[in-house]
Amino acid sequence: GGIVVTSGILHLGAFIGGSSPNCINPAGTGPVTLGLGATIRFDRVTAANTLISNGGTVDSPNGWGATWSGPITLNANTTFSAGNKLTCSNTISGVGGLTKTGGNTMLLTNTCTSTYTGPTSVTAGTLRCNRADAVSGSSALSISGTGKMNLAYVGTKTVASLTLGGVARTSPGTYGSVASGATFPSDTYFTAGSTGTVTVAASYAGWASTNAPGQTPGQDYDNDGVDNGLEYFMGQTGSSFTAMPGLDATNKVTWPKAPTYNGTWQVQTSPDLAAWTNVVGTDNGTSVSYTLPSGLGTRFVRLLVTPTP
Repeated sequence: GGIVVTSGILHLGAFIGGSSPNCINPAGTGPVTLGLGATIRFDRVTAANTLISNGGTVDSPNGWGATWSGPITLNANTTFSAGNKLTCSNTISGVGGLTKTGGNTMLLTNTCTSTYTGPTSVTAGTLRCNRADAVSGSSALSISGTGKMNLAYVGTKTVASLTLGGVARTSPGTYGSVASGATFPSDTYFTAGSTGTVTVAASYAGWASTNAPGQTPGQDYDNDGVDNGLEYFMGQTGSSFTAMPGLDATNKVTWPKAPTYNGTWQVQTSPDLAAWTNVVGTDNGTSVSYTLPSGLGTRFVRLLVTPTP
């Protein structure tokens, strides 16, 4: 019928005197549900149950560790503390995040895929990913303290953002161990000899961390009358005057577009600056253009951008 832990600690399995039997599927065929602030400790546990976390701690403190082959849903940020080895081999999904602590390894096997959207934080021990999809591409990845990532796959995985040692890394390129051949190699944050890399997705947050710290796309960091989001779209620095384009001899207006821009855009026109109508602009790769038809009388034109956060 399942297990629900709402507070305190539930210890499943045992390790006494160096030997104990396996605890297999502790909840039968039912799910194991972990409440906010509660802890489940696993010692020599092999489980195919569904694990649902609403914001607690999954602990593998000693003994033979634990192997979890059932799907895991993170409804809130969840701590995985691997004092001994903790292996996960199914999907990890949900809106919550994953924090890896403990001095041992949490292994995401070559059958594990991660789609959770909350942050991933590795603060101690090693989070080993045997396939690129074990790294959540929707997650903000942070590695700090004594934590490391073992990217035990070939190729790269794009992550929403990357912070190493408390410093946001926004430069385009790959990040990984020295052996991986990454653009930015480090054996401090990535396990020496590991072959995989991560790539930082182009995002407004990455641009803003350097050019408009602490501000939203709708603000104007350098007070030049051009919003931060537009300056990000146009590939500007955000700290100097940005000139907006005008019409050329053919009634065409062209905005420069950074190749790294990540988000959507829309050209609009208006006869009175009050009612705006969407029109079709042309994406030229490094620019967006729109030609005003003749015979319409006075028309104002603007570009709306919605950057990926």
